Amino acid sequence: MRQPATLQANTHRYFGITAFLLEILVAVLTVATLAHRLAYAANSTLRSLTDQQVNFGGTIFKASFFLFIFLVLGCAIYVSLAYGFRKLLDINHTETYWDFTNRFASLTNLILIFNLIVFVLCLLTSSGNFGSFNVMLLFFSPVLLILNLGYIYSIIADVTTTRLDKFYTILLAEVALSLALFILFVIAGSLLGGSIGSYLEDFEHSFY
Repeated sequence: MRQPATLQANTHRYFGITAFLLEILVAVLTVATLAHRLAYAANSTLRSLTDQQVNFGGTIFKASFFLFIFLVLGCAIYVSLAYGFRKLLDINHTETYWDFTNRFASLTNLILIFNLIVFVLCLLTSSGNFGSFNVMLLFFSPVLLILNLGYIYSIIADVTTTRLDKFYTILLAEVALSLALFILFVIAGSLLGGSIGSYLEDFEHSFY
C-alpha cells in the first residue's frame, strides 16, 4: 500500500481478482444500504398518505446484483484493455495476464480504502439524514481518478523499448476505453430501462 507501483514478490496468483471483487462488493453494499434507507423513507411517506406499504427488498436485491455484474464487467474492460495496450507498446513484455492483473490491483488498491470509508459513513448516517449522503459522494470522486491513473501507468511504466510512441499509445488506449465503456453503458441502460418500466407498471397496478 505504501508503494503501489512496486508489486511485492510471491504475490498470490489471484490477488488482483480478489482485490477487485472486494472493492466492487463494498461499493455494491454501500449502494444497497443507501437504497434500503431511501425505501424506508419512501414507505414512511407512502404509509402516511395511503396506508399502503411497498416491499422494495426484491427490487433492491436485483438492482444490487445488476450493479455487481456491471462493475465486474467494467473492471474487466479496464484491466483487459490495459494489458492489451501494454503488450502492444512493450516489445519485451512477458508478463502474464494474471501477473498484470495483480500489478493493476496494486496500483488501484486505494480504491478499497475509499469504498470502506463511504460504507462506514453510510452505516453511521441515520435514515432521515439524507443531506450527509452528499458528503459521502465526495469520497467516491477519487475512485475514478485512481482507476484511470492506474490504467495509464500500468501501460507505460518501466517500458524502455517501444513499438509505438507512448503518447499515441495512451491516446489510443483512452479512445478504446471510452468506446468500450460507452457500449457497456448503452447495453446496461437498455436492460435497466426495460426493468424499470416493468417495475413501474407493476407498482401502478398495485394501487388498483
